Amino acid sequence: MGISGCVPSSDIAKYPARKLSGEAVNWKTFNGKTLVLHFWATWCKDCLVELPSLTKAWNGLEPHEKEQIAIVFLSDEETERIQYFIENREIPSFEMYRLEKNFKNYGVWHIPQTYVFRDDKVIKQWDKGVEWTTEELRTLLK
Repeated sequence: MGISGCVPSSDIAKYPARKLSGEAVNWKTFNGKTLVLHFWATWCKDCLVELPSLTKAWNGLEPHEKEQIAIVFLSDEETERIQYFIENREIPSFEMYRLEKNFKNYGVWHIPQTYVFRDDKVIKQWDKGVEWTTEELRTLLK
């Protein structure tokens, strides 16, 4: 029997993370927004396959829609590796953070894994890569 992803804690503060600059993330800055937490890694083939569709979907949103949603990438890799990845790819203004502990400490047993929070509650989750569309992101805003 394999282990699948589990529903994360709805207490977003239980995911201590740091910006690539080293500053601690204040999850309260996302209050009032739909928050998409995307657990990923630079070495994850499925994560790399998913990234272009998420980028295309994001680019298809109107500016007022982008203000209502935050897409946050969380990795447990070293900061330097994440920065190198970003510098060598065209990635929109997604937030890229480094978790303070290993994925498994947060109940994430495989990646990519995505959780959508609204009002501190998980409203949607995927335990695999998704073929994103702009309409999929818009649906999350409703």
